[in-house]
Amino acid sequence: MGPDVHGDAGVGHGAFCTPDYIELERARAWTALGRPERAVCLYEEVIPRMPVVYQRDRGVALARCATAHHMLGDLDHAAALARESLAIARTTGTGGAIADITALAESLRPHRALPAVDELLHDLGDTGQD
Repeated sequence: MGPDVHGDAGVGHGAFCTPDYIELERARAWTALGRPERAVCLYEEVIPRMPVVYQRDRGVALARCATAHHMLGDLDHAAALARESLAIARTTGTGGAIADITALAESLRPHRALPAVDELLHDLGDTGQD
């Protein structure tokens, strides 16, 4: 059986390992290597064409893309992507994405004055009241 190019998730073990999946892993590696600009280019190319059936993977990819944007200093976009990822993660029960988003939100906390960051923190249950 070949890769799952139609997104029906029904073609067997390893079917998820499509060329786009490999590109997402490459983006993750670029982020780990401190090259978030390369990661963002890959994420922005691949995420829009991910099959609907792979919502969990989409949520994880959005969280990772948000982290890369944060590394680039694009805090508004990072927070917006993290909120989108959070909505998916809560729907699909993707704990790993929620952990990534929570860590990102913690690093964004000093920038709470930005509306997108404040909305993310609010979505995570942080009311800003200490």
